[in-house]
Amino acid sequence: MLKRILFSLAMVFIAAAYSQAQVTTSGVTGNVIDAATKEPLVGASIAATHTPSGTKYTALSSKNGEFTIHDMRVGGPYLVVVSFVGFESVTFDDVMLKLAESFLLEVTLNKKEGTLENVIISTTKRNPILNSSRTGAMTNIGVQAINNLPSINRSVNDFTRLTPQANGTSIRRITDVRTILGLKASRCPSRPLAPVVRPKICL
Repeated sequence: MLKRILFSLAMVFIAAAYSQAQVTTSGVTGNVIDAATKEPLVGASIAATHTPSGTKYTALSSKNGEFTIHDMRVGGPYLVVVSFVGFESVTFDDVMLKLAESFLLEVTLNKKEGTLENVIISTTKRNPILNSSRTGAMTNIGVQAINNLPSINRSVNDFTRLTPQANGTSIRRITDVRTILGLKASRCPSRPLAPVVRPKICL
């Protein structure tokens, strides 16, 4: 029984030593708080730059103000900059990282003395295509295009085919115009279109 216990303990130590040997990186961990209120700052930016190689590692603080950067190169020196909107940035020089150990940073940020000014965005030119009066697809057919369009049967289909909404569908009644073009229903009575006389269509 004693031999089994000793064997189990030996295996645990061997496994721990093996797992420790597999770790080849380091990291930086810590938290960011407001110097005045002592409250954690959520979304603070942490940037750690390996000075010799220029490799940059970044992270954001969580809801508790905590942050962690994993898989960083061992050694250094590192330049760590912590910043947050409306606060003065804090810089840490000559940060050296050890193998399989996280460097702990307790960061306290002070608010900037100046205040952010209101930004007013205004425009005077109206976009002819994108504006509040354009609520859907639309095709404009000018008088010249209508006059130059060949019409053998004097049918409204000759004109509606100029718009992609019609999709080449034949129109027999006024209600067909609204159905094909995606228009709302009208109170005008549904009646056939005259083949010769140009009809009056209520849209």
